[in-house]
Amino acid sequence: MTTKRIKKAAILACAGFMALTLPGAGSTALGAPSVKETRIQEETWGRVFLSAGPKISLSYDREGEVLEAKGMNQDGRRLLEGAGDFYGVDCDTVVRKLVKRMDDKGWFHQDRNDKELVIESEKGSVYPRTDFMKEMEDAAWDVVNRRGIDITITLKDNGKQSDQVYIGKNEAKQIAIKELGLKENEVTYKDCDLDDGVYELEFLVKGKKLEVDVNASTGKIVDVDWDNAAGAWDDDERDDDDRDDDERDDDDRDDDDQDDNDRDDDDHDDNDHDD
Repeated sequence: MTTKRIKKAAILACAGFMALTLPGAGSTALGAPSVKETRIQEETWGRVFLSAGPKISLSYDREGEVLEAKGMNQDGRRLLEGAGDFYGVDCDTVVRKLVKRMDDKGWFHQDRNDKELVIESEKGSVYPRTDFMKEMEDAAWDVVNRRGIDITITLKDNGKQSDQVYIGKNEAKQIAIKELGLKENEVTYKDCDLDDGVYELEFLVKGKKLEVDVNASTGKIVDVDWDNAAGAWDDDERDDDDRDDDERDDDDRDDDDQDDNDRDDDDHDDNDHDD
C-alpha cells in the first residue's frame, strides 16, 4: 500500500533532479515554470483553502491527495515552516494536522479574534469523491472536539463532482467491516489510500493486521489480506494447512523410520537364511 507514495516521491525526486541538471530546466528567470510546477499544474484537480488567521492553499490530485501546500499570507507561510512535506497525503489528514498546528501556535486562544475556521474550495475545483469536502470538515471537527477548542467551522463549497464519482472513504470502511462480518467495537481503523480507483484500507482486528481493497466506483471488495504483527501470514485456512503439513511431515518421518526398520529386518532375515 505504500508503493503508490514511493512512486510519487520517486517521480518528484526525478523531476527535481531534472530541474537541477537539464540546461534551463527549473529556471524561472524568464518566467518559465519549473518541472515541478508544471507537474503540479498538470495533475491538479482543484484547491482547498484553509483559513483562521493563517490562510493555506492545498492543491490536490484526482485521488484527493495533496500536491502542494502553500501559505497565502504571512501567517500562513509561518505556519507551514517546519510542518514537513504534505505531498501525497490525503487532504483530510493534512487539514487535521494543520488545525492541530494552528491550535499549538495559539491561533484559537481566548485572546485572539480568530474564532472561525473556514474550509473553502476554489471555484471550478473538481472533487474526486462524493464526500470529499465533508471528509475535511469532519477531520477539523474531530480535532476541535477532542481539544475542546471554542470555534466555529464554516464549509464553503464552490466545486463540482467528477464525472467518475467514487464512493467516500467512510463508505468504503463500512462496506469492508460489514462484508467481512466484523463488529465496529473490535476494529481499529488505521489508514486508507486511494490508488488507481481502489481504496486500500488498513485495520487492526484483535492484534492482527487486516488489509482490504475496495473498488472506489462499485464498492465491491477486490482483495482481503490478513497479516500478523510480525508480517507473517496468519490466515486461519493457511494455519490449518500448515498444521496438516506438519502432521504429514511427521507421518513421512515415521514411514521412513518404518521403512528403515523393515529393511533392517530383511537384512536380518537374509543373514539367518545364509546361516
